[in-house]
Parts: sequence; structure tokens; C-alpha cells
Amino acid sequence: PREGANSTKACHDRIMTATGGGCLPLPENRKREITSANGSCFHAPGIDIPPIKLAHGEVVHIGGGIINHFNSAIFAFLRTIDSNSVWFLEANSILSTVTTQLEEELSLSKTGPSSSQYRKDVLESQRLLREERACLVRAKKLREQLEKRLNEEESVDQVALAEVESAEAQAIEALNAVLKHAKHDTDLAHQIKLRKGNTELKKLLEKYIKGSSKKPFGPGEYCFKAGLSVCGANFLTQHGGSDLTTDNGMDVMERFDEIATYAEQAYPEESEEGKKIREFLELCRLLAKEIAELLAFMKSQKKCNATDFLDKLDKFLKRWDAALPDKEYFLKLHHLIHHVVEFIKRYGMCGRVSAESFEAIHALIAKLKSMSRSQSTLNRIKTTNGKLQTVMKPEVMSATETYTERSTGKKRGPYLQYD
Repeated sequence: PREGANSTKACHDRIMTATGGGCLPLPENRKREITSANGSCFHAPGIDIPPIKLAHGEVVHIGGGIINHFNSAIFAFLRTIDSNSVWFLEANSILSTVTTQLEEELSLSKTGPSSSQYRKDVLESQRLLREERACLVRAKKLREQLEKRLNEEESVDQVALAEVESAEAQAIEALNAVLKHAKHDTDLAHQIKLRKGNTELKKLLEKYIKGSSKKPFGPGEYCFKAGLSVCGANFLTQHGGSDLTTDNGMDVMERFDEIATYAEQAYPEESEEGKKIREFLELCRLLAKEIAELLAFMKSQKKCNATDFLDKLDKFLKRWDAALPDKEYFLKLHHLIHHVVEFIKRYGMCGRVSAESFEAIHALIAKLKSMSRSQSTLNRIKTTNGKLQTVMKPEVMSATETYTERSTGKKRGPYLQYD
């Protein structure tokens, strides 16, 4: 039991004192020191000792870590297969084409120094257009004056005629200059936009090909992720966008056989890729079964003994090494092998002292927040009232009455009595 200096209240008081009521901005290393000194529910049994605690040696985190490492290993294997897929090879080909275009046809020497030059050319085009309009207006005005004179006089003023013809010629010349410059602007703008689009496409393709993108390399990854989604995997943004919670991960492990079937459809069974994937996923099926059994044992609220735990741990590790021989052991796996067993030997329990009950409240809080995003009480009241008032709208009331009338039958009469 947590008593005395290790009681919940004593730990809480020390943390509040050290952090100024939780308001002081502290460096990350100082936060760890405070947490380590005043820590979790494991402090009394002794499992909260650094570096064990910093390795997240806790049932909930160990289970989630194992499941997510398992899934990431499968994605990594499928990515090696998909590296020769049409998808990935086509992406490489497009990247090569885009790079060549940027270096040759769309180079700065071809398209001009920068888009700033384009803006200058646009201003020049506008100036030419204003000159053309001025020339056109002048020529039109002189022509109207000449026609008026012809109506009043019999002879033609050759000087005025020459002036009109000269003004019209200037207007035509100005129009040609505008059209020529407009074509230049259009071509330049097209080249600049094309270069910008190709540059952006190149960046995205490079990110994809280097593996820093979460987009699948080919049908193997795509089908596996589709299987995870169909079978209930819920990738949350607060878990990195690709990790699962422990409970959700255990559900996935229980349905892994179905998920693996999706991934096996990515390539024909007789193909080399199909054979490799099916052989690998068969080993993963056996491993997923052992993961589900081991974590169910660890999460159980019942008393447990080290012998049963070691038996399940041994089966799990054999399946792990068979399916993932090249994957190095990670901190949570180290903690599971070397420290959890000692805890069970000493206290005869595991899941009963996990942080699952504390973690579960996070989901409830998130659900409550999703029901009302506003932090203002007044806004929450207004929103709730607005939703309630919706049913009072005439069209809503009419639709509700129609539905009620059509879905309600006649009242049943009394049962007939038979002798």
C-alpha cells in the first residue's frame, strides 16, 4: 500500500510545491527528476526506479509498444517487397522526368531570372495597352472629324487624311506590340507556373521515395493498412497517426488472421512476392496469437504467478524470434523480459497495479470535449439551446409529424375470445 511519504497525497503535495502549483515552466530534465522522485503507483513496489521508469515499464505502455513495434515490422517487410512494385518504380520514373525538365526545359536560363521579372513584364504590358488605347481613341476622333468635313465640303483635305492614316497606323502598330508582349507574358507565366508545380511535385516524390512519407510503396502496404482499418484499427493523431492504443491493438491482434488475409491479396499467390508475403504472414499469425494471450494475462485483474507468466513469455519470445529475427529488442521488450517477472514474483499481480484506470479517463475526457468544443459555458448553453430549438422549426415539425403519422398504425383492439 502507498502510505506515508509514498502516499498519493504526499506525492501530490511534493509535486505541487516543486512546480509552483503546476504553473512553473520547467526544463524537460527537471520534469523527469520531479516525476521520478514523486512518481506513479509503482513507487511503493519499486518498479518506478530510473532508468526503468523512463523506459515506460508499465503494463499499458508495454503492451501498446509491443503491438506497435510488431505492426511497424510488418510494414517494413511489406515496404521491401513493394520497393519493386509498379507504384514505386513509376514514382521513381516520374521523379527522373520532373528533375530532367527542371534542369533543362524549365531551368532559370530558359524561363528568366525569377517571377519578379514576370511582374515587371506585366507592368510593361499594361503600359503598352494604355498607349494602344490612346492611339486608337486619337485615330477614331480624327476619322470622325475627317468624315464630318467630307459631308460639309466637296474637296478632301489631303493633310487631314494623311494625319488620320498616320494615327490609324500608329494604333495598329501599338496593338501589334501589345499582342506580341502578351504572348511573351503568357509563355513566361506558363513556364514559371510549370516550374513551380514541378518543383513542388519533386519535393513530394523525394519525400515519398525516401520513406519519410506514410504513403504505401505498393499494394502490399496498402492492403495491410486497409485490412487494419476494416478490422477496427483506429489510428489516432495523438498516437503519431500510425500507432494504436493498447485495447485497440489487442482487438487487432485477435483479428490478425483476417487482416493478414487482406495483405495476402496484394500479389498473386504464384508470384515470388506473393510467396514471400504468405510465408511471412503465416509466422506473424502465430506471433499475434501469442501477443494477445500474453497481454491478456498481463492486463488481468486477478492474482498471477511467475511460472504462468514465464510460460507465456517463453512462447511469445520464440514466435517473436521466428517471425522477426532481424528486429533488435527495444526498451519495452527488455523491461518485459527482465523486470516484469521480478515484479510478479514479489507481488503476485500485474494488471491490478497498471495505469489503465487512469488512462481510461482520457478517452472519457476526449469524448466529452468532442461533444462540446467550446470552452465557454455561455457558448455551450447557446449551442445546446440552438440544437433544441431546431425541432421547433415549421419544416422540421412537419416532417416529424408526417413520419410519426406514417410509422404509427391503428390501435389494436381487444383480443377475441374463443371458447
